[in-house]
Amino acid sequence: MATLATLKRNTSVTYGIECRYPYLDHRVVEFCVGLPPDQHRSDGWSRRLLRRAAERRIPAKIAWRPGKSPTFIDLMRGILKVEGELKTNFKRWRNNPLITTFVDLSRMGKHLQMLADRTDAQREDSTMDTGSFCRAILLASYLEGSGKSASLKD
Repeated sequence: MATLATLKRNTSVTYGIECRYPYLDHRVVEFCVGLPPDQHRSDGWSRRLLRRAAERRIPAKIAWRPGKSPTFIDLMRGILKVEGELKTNFKRWRNNPLITTFVDLSRMGKHLQMLADRTDAQREDSTMDTGSFCRAILLASYLEGSGKSASLKD
């Protein structure tokens, strides 16, 4: 925090302006760091608590803008949290011809392993990005659900 305070002071003196970084206020930072990790994201929004607090003080268009938020770390953490469940799903989905027609489960397994290993060299060589990986999981889940509902109608 001392570094941030010095940075603010030096910038202000140099250019004769007052710099304000509301999200770097030590009280805000301490509060956010103290939150459990699962409360940093909610309903697909990063920094949900800060956004809710800010929307009364700044235009909602700014408080709720979706950009400028590196979500890869959160996404990776979420995937790794359910790694065992995903591997179980992949095994089950291999026996479903509807899913294997549209989803490359071997590529998905390799991508999951690459995320678990956290190796940047493998990430560069990967032919699948994490967004596509998540969309493939959603597609397979949907296809599995639609296959069950179709069989119930028969």
